[in-house]
Amino acid sequence: MNTIGRYEIVSELGRGGMGVVYSARDPKINRPVAIKCLHPNSGGGGDEDKKRFAKEMRALGRLIHQNIVTIFDADEDPLTGRAYIVMEYVEGKSLAEIVSSGQKLTIKQVRDIGVQISMALDFAHEKGIVHRDMKPGNVLISADNQTVKLVDFGIARLEEDGFTQTSSFLGTPRYMSPEQCTGDLVEKRSDLFSASAVLYELLTLRKAFSGDSPAAIIHQVITHRPDPPMRIANEVPKDLSDAVMKGLEKKPADRFSSCLEMAKALSVVTPSVMSSNLKASSAAILLDSDETIETQTVPISGLQRHGKRRMLIVTTVLGIAIVLGVVLIIGLKKGVPDFDTPSTQGLPAPVKPNVVPAEGTVDFLIDPAGAKVFIDGNERGISPLLLSLPAGSHELKVVKPGYNALEATIDVPAGEKSPIELTLEKKEE
Repeated sequence: MNTIGRYEIVSELGRGGMGVVYSARDPKINRPVAIKCLHPNSGGGGDEDKKRFAKEMRALGRLIHQNIVTIFDADEDPLTGRAYIVMEYVEGKSLAEIVSSGQKLTIKQVRDIGVQISMALDFAHEKGIVHRDMKPGNVLISADNQTVKLVDFGIARLEEDGFTQTSSFLGTPRYMSPEQCTGDLVEKRSDLFSASAVLYELLTLRKAFSGDSPAAIIHQVITHRPDPPMRIANEVPKDLSDAVMKGLEKKPADRFSSCLEMAKALSVVTPSVMSSNLKASSAAILLDSDETIETQTVPISGLQRHGKRRMLIVTTVLGIAIVLGVVLIIGLKKGVPDFDTPSTQGLPAPVKPNVVPAEGTVDFLIDPAGAKVFIDGNERGISPLLLSLPAGSHELKVVKPGYNALEATIDVPAGEKSPIELTLEKKEE
């Protein structure tokens, strides 16, 4: 196939579950474009694919934003009957390609990417569109790593679709929000969660949620709180790490109220490696060093150097004496301070170590009942089952004849009771 409609195909850019994306050229105006159309072997696509494709056309048609790929045209090829969308061609690559290559972006680049993603999503939300499939593969970035473009609104929820929930399961588990995993209402803060998972991966080169199977990943999304990015990568500023973790809160109400609020929080992040605590420590070290005292003076040449240094020492001693005198005078008025006792004024009160219980309780509620529950390879009983387990991570396996086995990693909080509800799928005959 050399053409789709009037457009000349140059090369294939990629394939997804529903369609193919080509690099092409518009011969009328000699402009490079990207064309997305349904798989050729689907005979134009099934009814569901066509509905999703039409939804993407409607979504992109109302989204004119500098950080969302622009749609130029939509039609059906007269020869094959295949529907297609013509979009702007972005010179660059997806964030998925950047992550898979092991490339580490700078803090400033990640911050700017996060702001642009958040602003684009907020614009879509204002137009009544929730993306529902935010992931690195759906974020394109220009060759200079400066400009972001969101793509693939194929499973977006449009406002006119209503809010009826179904048992259908759409999205990419690693980046889906907890409410999307459980089939609850998906709204704008679900995109916020997914965007935060993308930023987490860019900062740490680790996925926020991992597992050996979709079920295990979904369980992680619902129950597991990942380590803050600043604990994994020392260069990540605390305010950026905190913003990402707020976006990854399990309850939508605990996240930012909107993607615009998240964009504002990200935009004030200062991409500095050194925290204020590190700066204070460095200053203390410098003041304790004789060599540093000398290097802080104006450079001196010739015979004047030693005289100037003596004057500096004398001036320093006099300064210290004056300060001590002022302290003693104040002490006579308010009571002489005890110099043998370290002052705690202005410092936080010492934190008393908490004695944390070594175990937590897990209530396994498995549908259907009667499944064998294995913890760390050891059979512990038949569901429904209440177990006391050491706090921390454990490997769970649930087995029942006639059903697919389920494996997942669970986190047991110390001193708490945690319900774990699972549904086993019947094996296909």
